[in-house]
Formats: sequence, C-alpha cells, structure tokens
Amino acid sequence: MHRTDFRLFVSFAMLAAAALISSRTATADSGLVANSQAQRNGLVRAWFTKAQVDPTRHRVEQAVLAGNQLYILTTASVLHAIDAETGQTLWVARIGNPDYPSLGPAVSEQHVALVNGSTLTVLNRENGLEMMSLDVGGGPGGGPALTDEYVFVPLFTGKVEAYPLDPDDRSPTWYYASTGRVFNAPIATSESVAWPTDRGFLYVANPDASGVRYRFESTGIINGDPASYDGSLYATSTNGYLYCLDEVTGQQRWRYSTGDLVMRPPVVVAGRAYVATEQPALHSVSTSNGELVWYAPDIAQLVGVSESHVYGMDRYGRLRVLDKSSGIDLGSITTSIDTTAVVNNVNDRLYLVSDTGLVQCLHEIGANEPTPHLQAASEDEAGGAGDAAPDANQIPPADREPGEQPEPVNPFGAPIDDESPFGAPADNPFGGDAGDEENPFGF
Repeated sequence: MHRTDFRLFVSFAMLAAAALISSRTATADSGLVANSQAQRNGLVRAWFTKAQVDPTRHRVEQAVLAGNQLYILTTASVLHAIDAETGQTLWVARIGNPDYPSLGPAVSEQHVALVNGSTLTVLNRENGLEMMSLDVGGGPGGGPALTDEYVFVPLFTGKVEAYPLDPDDRSPTWYYASTGRVFNAPIATSESVAWPTDRGFLYVANPDASGVRYRFESTGIINGDPASYDGSLYATSTNGYLYCLDEVTGQQRWRYSTGDLVMRPPVVVAGRAYVATEQPALHSVSTSNGELVWYAPDIAQLVGVSESHVYGMDRYGRLRVLDKSSGIDLGSITTSIDTTAVVNNVNDRLYLVSDTGLVQCLHEIGANEPTPHLQAASEDEAGGAGDAAPDANQIPPADREPGEQPEPVNPFGAPIDDESPFGAPADNPFGGDAGDEENPFGF
C-alpha cells in the first residue's frame, strides 16, 4: 500500500510539473509577461485582453495610444477601442472592405479617422459610430491627421487634402501639392499640420487649412511623422540626423547626428528626445541644446518613460529596463518575437501588442495611478543634471566636432507664392542655387 501511494504521489508530482512547464511555455509563446518575471524587474502586469483578430487569416496592423484610450487596427479593417487603464473594450467597428488596406487611425477629442482603400471614414470617438465617409482624390500615401475642424489626408502623389468635419460646411476641399511623394501620416497640433516627403522636405501648414507656412529641407529622407514638443518640431532623417525646428517659424534650433541609419521617428518625453537607430541603439538627447545625454546599445525601439526608468524593446522582442539618468541596462523581460510596443509619450504606462491581438499593460510597482508627462520645460531644459556631459565611452560616432554649432537652415521659412508654389530652397532664402558657393544669390 505504501509503495502504491508513493507511485501515485510521484505520478501526480510529474503531472503537476509538466502542467507548470506547459503553462510557462504557453505564456512565453503567447508573449504574455509572467507576473513573477515582471516583479523581478520592478513591474506589475495591470491587465491583458484580446483584440478581435483571427490569427489564421489576419493580424494587428497598427496600435495607437490617444489619451486614456488604446486603438487596435487589424488587417481585416476592424478597429478595437480599449480603455487604456482597465483593458475594457469600449467598442468595435468594422470599416470598409476587409480586403483593402487600412491606414490610421488618427484620433482627436471627438473623432477617429482612418482610410480604407481610397475611402476616408470618420467615427464618433465615444461610440464608434460612423459620422462621415467619402472617397479621397487619389491613392492615399499615409494615414490621416485630425484637428477640431478638419481631417487631412496625404496622397501618394504628394498632394494633401483637407476635408471639413462640419457636415453643414460645403466649402471646397483645401489641398496643397508638395514636392515628392508622401508615405507617412501628417501630425496635427494646435499650431500646425506637418508632413514629410521622400524628397527630404518637411512641410508645415496652418491647422485651419489656410495654407503652408514654410518648407524645411533636410540632408536626407525624413522617415515617419515628426514629433511636437514645447513649441518645437523634431524630425529624423535616414542619414542619421535629428532636427529641432521652431514650429512657428521653421528656424533650425539645433541638429544632432547619431552617426547611423535612422528609420523611426523621434519620441519626445519630458525634455528628452529619444532616437532609435538601425544599429540598433537608443540615443537620449536634451531638447534644450541637442547634446547627447546617454547612448544605450541594442535598443531598437522606445516603449515608455517613467520617473526613474526608460523602457525599450530589443530586436528579439525583449522588454529592456534602463536607468533614466545614465542609460545603464538594469534588466530584461521576455515576451515573444511577434510582440511590439505601443510608443507612449503620454504617461508612465507600458503597452505591448502581439500580431495575434494580445494586448497587455504594465506599470511600475506602486504606481497604481498613471503619472502624466508634462509637455513643458523639464529639469533638463532648466539646466538640471540631464544636461551634464555624457561619459566619453558612451558617445556614439558622429560627424561633428565637440562644440560645433550647425548653421541654421532657412531661419525665415521658405515663402510660398503664386509663382513658386513650393517656395525657395530651404537653405537659400533668396531662391537661387543653394549649391553655388561663389554666388549665394543664385545668378
């Protein structure tokens, strides 16, 4: 009897161990972060949920955080709105033809907009009901952008169209033909609507659809939509530069070289501009003067920022924990190779989304309420410790000498007139050939 009991005990123990291993393997394969692993790195999993995705046919196309809501767009043209603090589903909307590609979404205080095929659809943000649907004037090159009064749609040809959101407004559609093709969504702020083209230009227009203010020319192709922070626009180019421009005038305030290929747009949080290069590496740059604060190798994407830590993803899908003041690697969390991060410049929450629709939220232990990032001058810009010179061993390759100040490019912004709708070359406000050093006036 005792021998039989012992055999039964061993059998049950082996089954329990196998179940535990199977559970952990399933968790790792799905990308769900185990609470034990999160806690070892000072985090807790607040919630997880599943967006409506048929993994045999479709996947997650885009995930966007807007305020306290998270929007998941699938390749089946299904938009899933989630409460970003609780994980509760708010609404699900099916847009257009599931066989057509969808671009977006863009989110404002009252609206959500996206393009399916060549059809623009605007939804009510509160309930997901359709408010407007119309065909745009060509093939869309990127997702839309929203202000309180207009929705802007970039076309592949470089033309950007603006449609009034007021259903009673029958005014003609505003548009502007920019030089080059557009492959990215514009951004809309209270001051501007801005979009890049594949010719290296960044166009900045008035948000009331009254015209373009200026055009900035970079030394490479600008990838991704620019970032807006504290009266400045930040844009990255493929040849490794991060540009900081005065949002209103277009004057270049400073330029920083990463020394490597850059394919992602910058993320600006609390006085720091974060740039991920293809090496990969993450650069933390002070927004006040464009100086390097620290340099962290092996980080392919920024995820989020807390009061004391910076979180990134490496090329293998691991969530990496960095010290905010120095960039030193403090730990990592395994997810899955198909897990990506939703970039969060709003607060200190971390959002991870897998191709199959698994959505999860992490935050630091004890941070039960989200801490918003103040979009104003931080201690870095006030001359705090963040502007201290970086360790010499952390300085990445760059093409400028210490203390070099790049010359401002087109401090007055390129004028737009009837005879020259594209404005003068950005680095020659007199309209001549900017490359003629002997004759700066172009004749």
